[in-house]
Amino acid sequence: MPVRELPLFCDTALAERIERAETQLIARASRAAHHRRPDSGGFVIPIAGGIASFADTDSPYNKVAGLGFAGVPDAKDLDGIERAFAAVDAPVQAELAHLGDPEIGPLLSDRGYRLESFENVLGRTLDAERRLVTPPGTEVRRSGDEELETWLQVVVDASAHPDAQGLPWHDQFPRETLMAAERDSIAAGQLRYIA
Repeated sequence: MPVRELPLFCDTALAERIERAETQLIARASRAAHHRRPDSGGFVIPIAGGIASFADTDSPYNKVAGLGFAGVPDAKDLDGIERAFAAVDAPVQAELAHLGDPEIGPLLSDRGYRLESFENVLGRTLDAERRLVTPPGTEVRRSGDEELETWLQVVVDASAHPDAQGLPWHDQFPRETLMAAERDSIAAGQLRYIA
């Protein structure tokens, strides 16, 4: 019997769930970085349903994320976030979901923020039975602790290749920083798979 493919149109509720999951991962990874480097000046500050996170110097977890689903941040909160990033000499980078509150974009623009890039999040329904299709000779499985270093090398190498389509790629991080961020993600509970 063929598996019926259902289209996935993301509504606001699903966008909020995805943002919340990402925000929780960023917060946990950032706290893992703070544990690893207590002198980094790291922080995780709640703001309007999202967070402002500084994990470590040049970390991919240094950002404001999850805004747009629990109100619009007020100027006082944004002032505090901007001071926190300035105290660690890091720029404020905000990621906004396109289904979040549309007032946040103009609010940030009025404060001098500018659009630098877009990021698409793809998904698929999980409510239908799926048939796993893998090329012959390929096994996908959980990655064990004995192959952690190999897994890290593959993930970091893959992260070093820019997406050259559309707007310029601006997320370039030093290799050591990516290694540390991946270790922080693992400490935060990220599951590893390998093929």
